[in-house]
Amino acid sequence: KDYEKYRGFTLITGVTKFVQASLFSTLNNLSDLTLREEFAAICGLAVEGEFDALFGDRLGFALDRLKAEGVLALEQTEADLRTLILERYDGYSWDGKTKVLNPWSLLNFFNDLDFRDYWAATGSPNFLVKLIEKHNAFFDYFKANNRFDFDINAIDINYFNPIIKLKQCNPAILMFQTGYLTVNECIKTVNGSFFSLKLPNMEVKNSLINFLLPFSETKINKKINPLFLNQAKALAASLSNRDSKSFEAAFGSLLASIPYQIHVPYEAYYQTVLIFALLWADQPYYAEQPTGEGRVDVSLRAADGSVHVIEIKHKKEPEAKYGGNPPAKDQIDKELRGLVDKAMAQIDFRKYAWPHQGGGAPVYKTALAVYGRTAVKIEFREAENWRLVETPEGSRVVFSESPEY
Repeated sequence: KDYEKYRGFTLITGVTKFVQASLFSTLNNLSDLTLREEFAAICGLAVEGEFDALFGDRLGFALDRLKAEGVLALEQTEADLRTLILERYDGYSWDGKTKVLNPWSLLNFFNDLDFRDYWAATGSPNFLVKLIEKHNAFFDYFKANNRFDFDINAIDINYFNPIIKLKQCNPAILMFQTGYLTVNECIKTVNGSFFSLKLPNMEVKNSLINFLLPFSETKINKKINPLFLNQAKALAASLSNRDSKSFEAAFGSLLASIPYQIHVPYEAYYQTVLIFALLWADQPYYAEQPTGEGRVDVSLRAADGSVHVIEIKHKKEPEAKYGGNPPAKDQIDKELRGLVDKAMAQIDFRKYAWPHQGGGAPVYKTALAVYGRTAVKIEFREAENWRLVETPEGSRVVFSESPEY
């Protein structure tokens, strides 16, 4: 304040705004711009205008690279890639109307051409997890209709005073200010403003799930850990035995036990669930293993020595209208059949099994399909293989006698 006469304009940025931070007169006469509509697009890139103007000419190059690496299907277009980018990195809002993309994540994506959750790598507040665990407020924030009538933009410093133990402390403020939640809707009335908050995008949703896994795992271990372990072990055993029925039952049970609020309608979600199940079952695996033609979703060596290259495909179930009926069983079976065929075709086209040939162990092309949230189908096909055989006449190559070939 002593230097006010030298300043014409001051802009202060940060994560958290504190109130009642001091008993004395300090820097307390600021104008808060965070929730002002005219500044809603000041931090971030708007889709119309900025994103299309700055990155529109990069979509073609990115599309070709991602197709060549097997990340995107050959029939996908620039419009499909644009939609995937927006689903993952767009959605931040401070007025419920204007949406902006995360510049950090967007720049990293176009630099790496990899659909990663860059935002989570910038750091995570550990005290937020402790606060969520203490107040049992984990799953509620995966809904989009949470409504709050308190100031979502300021925190009372006493909330974090270890001496003053408040019974009520909603983590929503911190989740909003640290980027895990954003404004879904703002309703202004004569009695004040009411906000509903939601997760901004798929990147944040994935990050929150992974960030809170230690918390959720603790809860699981306390309540139903034996059941989860049984499902994971059954899943790993069915892979070794190439038992489709047992795998579909085990993986379906595992998916059905996960609360719907944290479901992510994306193939990477099911890849993550499969990986954690293999971890629980002490089954060694490789995720996103690069090959000469692309990347394998999951590959592993089963207990009998056989190798599995697993390609995962997922399709969202259409949302039923009010009073509508869910898809019939034959329709679900048809969708699963199509997804399995698509996964198997990608394994063949990208030659995912080829790097494992020549070692003597059987190699299985494994297509895993999920329709909706829990409908599962898996199919195993032994891949063409060869091995080197030493004979008195010298070395020779022997091909497998798989009926398929």
